Amino acid sequence: TPNEFGKLDYFFASRNILSVLFGWGVASSLMKYGMDLKIYKFGDVIINAVFVVFILDFFTSILILFSIDSISSLLLDGDHFIEYLIIIITSSFIALRTIPLSIFRLKSRPTPFILVNIINMLLYLSLTYIFLKYYNLSYFSFIWSNLISSFISMIIAYGFSTNYFSFHLDKILIKNLLKLGFSILATSFTFIIINNSNRVFLKLNTGFEEIGILGMATRIATILGAFIISPFNLAWLPYVLKNQYEDNFQNIVNYIFRLLSFLGIFLSMILIFTGPFIFIYFDKLEYLVSFKFVPLFCLSFLFLGYYYIFSAGIYVSGQYKKYYAISFWVIISNIGLYFILMPYLTIYIVSYITLFSHILMSFLGYIWGKSVIKIK
Repeated sequence: TPNEFGKLDYFFASRNILSVLFGWGVASSLMKYGMDLKIYKFGDVIINAVFVVFILDFFTSILILFSIDSISSLLLDGDHFIEYLIIIITSSFIALRTIPLSIFRLKSRPTPFILVNIINMLLYLSLTYIFLKYYNLSYFSFIWSNLISSFISMIIAYGFSTNYFSFHLDKILIKNLLKLGFSILATSFTFIIINNSNRVFLKLNTGFEEIGILGMATRIATILGAFIISPFNLAWLPYVLKNQYEDNFQNIVNYIFRLLSFLGIFLSMILIFTGPFIFIYFDKLEYLVSFKFVPLFCLSFLFLGYYYIFSAGIYVSGQYKKYYAISFWVIISNIGLYFILMPYLTIYIVSYITLFSHILMSFLGYIWGKSVIKIK
């Protein structure tokens, strides 16, 4: 039901926030210190990155666990200690898994990268089906399945990447990883905040059923993110770093911008006009109202793609402080709009606030990245 899906979506929103917080931007740090600068051995960078993530995960988890009672009483109805405990552990596994996945990406090894993600998804779907059918665990089925699949896929990912590890901790390298990671974290955390804060503020004004409708609209639009925006993001920055000095680079940038726009709008139209028939076929009529909000979230993902294009210019130019500035203005405006419009918050209002935040994020990325990335 939308009410149950609302609870699940609420906890998964918390998982998304924690996964990014725990990950500390190490994927970009691995690229910078393991590949670009060539100051340290790649294996040394990896083991120090794992150490950074593990330590930060541990202390942050302890802090959150001591705050769970306050979080539950403020944002939720009832005691949800078990749910948050599972989400915290799952988020740690996901954050630690980003390191071997980043290795596969940087070393151009698509097979283990794809295999780990397929295993994770198959385990998640299979376990969810078993828990729902034989144990009747409701939304807990998804939470437990996510925990188990994340742990197993993390172990498999590290198994595939052991040849890249060396065991040498370096204080200066750890400091550099923390410094660069924090700037990258600022951007990632901004994206997660503007995509998940809508649930928190909507819950303060409505209930889990509305969150379920909002969450379904987001999930439908996420297809655009999964099939176009995420693969593009994985390939774009390495491409820019490698080809930024080529004569035809700016022409390719303009071509990519137009191609991303076309594909994003084309897939959005397919989702908007064909999606309702799928829900009718499976007799899930209560979710049809979600399609009123799908266009707004599809546009949000498209502007996120634009941000990835423009922000590569910030990374290449080394203006890492601009990441902090983007995070500051976007988060302040996002949270500020929620507080200003608190008495009037509906699914429509929070959807428009989410879209506005993505547009602002993209615009600031363009302003500060256009010295390298020029769109004509």
